[in-house]
Amino acid sequence: MATNESTEDLTFVTTVRDPVNGSFYVQGKTYDIPTAWAKNLLHQGVAVPKDSDAGKAAEEGKSLSELAEDHKGDESPAPAGKSGKAASKTTSK
Repeated sequence: MATNESTEDLTFVTTVRDPVNGSFYVQGKTYDIPTAWAKNLLHQGVAVPKDSDAGKAAEEGKSLSELAEDHKGDESPAPAGKSGKAASKTTSK
């Protein structure tokens, strides 16, 4: 990577399940990514900005119940193009 190339810190987030108690947790690893790649990764939803709520939660290894408690009563709008129950549903492949 060229030294004069601009970069962004992005966190790649994944959800894992504790095999003992069945709880789900978010985990993440932050990398310094070239800006041209970072925009594409953000657009695809593959990574999040390091300083975002999701990035911080992943770095801390929070459980999904902790995240839900953190955002209880949160009236922030759903992501663009998504609303209501459809935004909260997950699908498995």
